[in-house]
Parts: sequence; structure tokens; C-alpha cells
Amino acid sequence: FSADQLRGWYAELLRMGTFDTYIGTQIIDFAFIATVAVLHPAVLLLIGRAFDAAGRARKAMAGAAALSLLAPAADAVENLVSFVMLAQPTDFPAPLALVYSSLAAVKFAMFTFAYLAALVGVAAAVWSIAARRVRLARPARIA
Repeated sequence: FSADQLRGWYAELLRMGTFDTYIGTQIIDFAFIATVAVLHPAVLLLIGRAFDAAGRARKAMAGAAALSLLAPAADAVENLVSFVMLAQPTDFPAPLALVYSSLAAVKFAMFTFAYLAALVGVAAAVWSIAARRVRLARPARIA
């Protein structure tokens, strides 16, 4: 969140001659962002298929899949803000650091959300499947 700290890091990249490499990694990061935009929702929707089609759990997993798209969206916008800062690496406007860091915080929060949703979804699916099998395995009671 500190413009001065970011400017210092960028100045060090310039001093070391690795600034262009850093810009290249920012560009390559868009490929990672694209994979996250596909992978997170796909996994969460796949987990959701373990539940009844009309059930709340499947709907919750579909909602989690949609929300998980906020991570790559925030990451992409964060990179775009980064490119604006990198155009003037030692003299960019200070508010950009706040925007950049806020987007990073949103990104990491949504990554955490997606992973927790997947973990909870898998646990609930295992529990649901096990409970269903126990019910099916019980002999029918004679009235």
C-alpha cells in the first residue's frame, strides 16, 4: 500500500537491469489469470455435481463458482494498474499504489474463498454421498 516502497522496488529493478524481465512476467501473468478464470469455476461446478440438481448445495457451489471469477478479474485489473505505474516506475501518482494493493487484497481474498469453498464442498459431498449410501444399505423396516 506504500507508493514509496513500490517506487523503491521498481528503482531497484531498474538499477539491476531486470525491469524489462519484470514487465515480461506481468504480461505472462495474464496466461495464469486465464487458467484461474477457467479452473476455479470448473472445479467448483464439478464439486457441485455431487449434489442433487435442484438442491441448495449445488446452487451454493454454482454461486461460489461465479464469485470465484472475482479473483482473476481483480488480478487482471491489478496488472493493468501495474502497467500504468510501470510507465513511470519511480514517479507514478501515489494513489495508484493504494488501488494496486487493494486489488491485490481482493484477489487474494477471493483465491482464499475459492479454495475454502472447494474444501467445504468436497467435505459436504463426501458426507452427503456417505449418508446416502448408509440410507440405501439399511434394510427396509416392516411395519
